[in-house]
Amino acid sequence: MEIFKRLYREHGHRFYRDRMTLSEHSARSFYGARRFEAEPNYHTIRLAATFQNIGKLVHKNATYRLAAGFLELNGMPRAVSQLVRGQTLTRRYLYTTDEVYKRQLTPYMLREVVESGGELTEEEVAYFLENAAMADTLIRIALTELTVPLQITKEVDWEELQKLMEKV
Repeated sequence: MEIFKRLYREHGHRFYRDRMTLSEHSARSFYGARRFEAEPNYHTIRLAATFQNIGKLVHKNATYRLAAGFLELNGMPRAVSQLVRGQTLTRRYLYTTDEVYKRQLTPYMLREVVESGGELTEEEVAYFLENAAMADTLIRIALTELTVPLQITKEVDWEELQKLMEKV
């Protein structure tokens, strides 16, 4: 957990999207994912939501795939990295299949989706639904991201994250 704390301390001030720093985005996701408390994989969801953009602390153009690999290399359970790895395909799936989601995307999120490939083909949609690890969970995380208030004044609770990691 120390390497993650150090990265946030040293690079969390970088702006991520829509006037939000990486630290603010992580805190927003950390607290927003509390909505999934009734889920059997709640601990995994909270960790993945919090660390989904850890790659951006390593390199400004990092992908979710790089973030997932970094998490695994630094001791994060595979279940967490699988959720992180699935974020790009999930957003592209929602962009393809959900007009309400598409309209609610901020300009930054829209650019991210388009740059990562935009709409999925029919074959890609079928692949996502058949093979994406925890597709339903990924979709709900992505939809939650649109509804969590932008102004989070608290920081990530590192002790709580450590306890979540021990339960995965």
